[in-house]
Amino acid sequence: PAYVAGIKNGDIISSIDNNKVNSIMEVSTFINASTNDQIDIQVLRNEEALTFSVKPKLFKGKDTLGNTVNKKIIGIKISLVLLINLH
Repeated sequence: PAYVAGIKNGDIISSIDNNKVNSIMEVSTFINASTNDQIDIQVLRNEEALTFSVKPKLFKGKDTLGNTVNKKIIGIKISLVLLINLH
């Protein structure tokens, strides 16, 4: 979904649904907390701020207590500096 929306390898996530991203842990939290069909992802690319609307894929997964929950994925892999690697 992220690639289709226009997000590229090397983009740096700066916010998700207008929530400033300060750590890697927040990326998944903000994506899964979104109640919208489309999630607005703001990235920095070559020092330019760009915003993309991404429709996440939904799947059933387990939370930390083993309960079945609906999770959202947008098809990115996060590195320590919040660079996006599409997979």
